[in-house]
Amino acid sequence: MRLRELRAAQDISQIKLAELTGFLRQYVSQAESGKVNLSVDTLERFFQHLLPADVTSVPIRLRLSGNVRSARASLGWSQEHLAGMAGVSLGYVGSLERGQVNASLSKIEALAGALKVEAQWLLEG
Repeated sequence: MRLRELRAAQDISQIKLAELTGFLRQYVSQAESGKVNLSVDTLERFFQHLLPADVTSVPIRLRLSGNVRSARASLGWSQEHLAGMAGVSLGYVGSLERGQVNASLSKIEALAGALKVEAQWLLEG
């Protein structure tokens, strides 16, 4: 589900979401239209106000790291192989799997494509 749909489902205006998250309304608008490359930490700020508490109880960064590791291991791939397939560095994959990277959506999509899974699955599990 896209950010705009999540916001509408909660009946929250862009202005209200901006107030809740501390972002400018223009940034919320750009995020909804895909004009900015959101990071995991930015998504976390949005999701805290748009998703139920049980969904946000585990930080996205930890879900992402575990899901990337799990998908990679299920394919029998090394971190180095995944890095090459996704077009990122080996260090990036290692840091990501340790939950140390504030990954952008474009990197998450690249990893998802390499792993043959949906980016949403990497974020949600």
